[in-house]
Amino acid sequence: MRNLWPVRNPGLRPGVDSPTRAPAPRRIPRGRRSCHTGPVCFAAPAGPALPHLSPVKAPVAQPLVAALLLAMAGPAQASLETGVALCAVTFSLPPGPEVAGPPIAETAPPAAQTPRIPFYDFWLRRIAARPRPESAEAFLPSLHAAFAAEGVPPELVWLAETESSFNPRARSQAGARGLFQLMPETARSLGLDLLPDERVHPARSARAAAAYLRHLHGRFGDWPLALAAYNAGESRVARELKRRGAADFAAIARHLPAETRLYVPKVLATVRLRSGVAPENLAAPVPRDS
Repeated sequence: MRNLWPVRNPGLRPGVDSPTRAPAPRRIPRGRRSCHTGPVCFAAPAGPALPHLSPVKAPVAQPLVAALLLAMAGPAQASLETGVALCAVTFSLPPGPEVAGPPIAETAPPAAQTPRIPFYDFWLRRIAARPRPESAEAFLPSLHAAFAAEGVPPELVWLAETESSFNPRARSQAGARGLFQLMPETARSLGLDLLPDERVHPARSARAAAAYLRHLHGRFGDWPLALAAYNAGESRVARELKRRGAADFAAIARHLPAETRLYVPKVLATVRLRSGVAPENLAAPVPRDS
């Protein structure tokens, strides 16, 4: 008689097992073991949803899971579904009483950062190794007074170290002269006489330079751009700002002459080391003394 058991009962192995021998347990591939008869799904009454629980992949006894979840979720309806390998559990709890916690401190938004000035750190290291010009102390009181009269931060008198090393008779090949190296046309527009040349007069040239810096800051809105215009000219800086759609020195620095790219960070680094005021802390001009 033909043995039909292997066909009817997949737990028997043909030629090995017999109807009288206990069938070998069926091997289930890893990752597809079910919780006995199938997954258990609980649906709780409507309420605020708790974080969704990931599917459970453990061969936990169905009655134990049901008892545990019923105890956690309260009255619930349970339904059993067979033929799925994973146990998915979803439940929600009724809203509980609100517990007042400590007030959350509101943090202020971070302050706006000044755009980084190219070559600023380079000049900080280089100027830190240099002593102050010996003649600076003799001129500083009168220069501070002149800048204060124009409402310009007195720390900017250290512009004279970059321009002339505090030599009132310094002259450039382009024709600039004095502590602040004013060009003839600029000096004349600021009310200085060229015969005799008042650019070599420390106090008068300082007052003119401060007035010019005040004008440049009013046009461009910050000191890095004002210093760039002091060196390269107002029209050049204004043209580059418009062409690049920019609003600060860092955005146009590489499009300015190499001298200006190095001049602006050199002045700001000098002011920082000699007076202790960082570029972002330089105050805007204030109303002038009458």
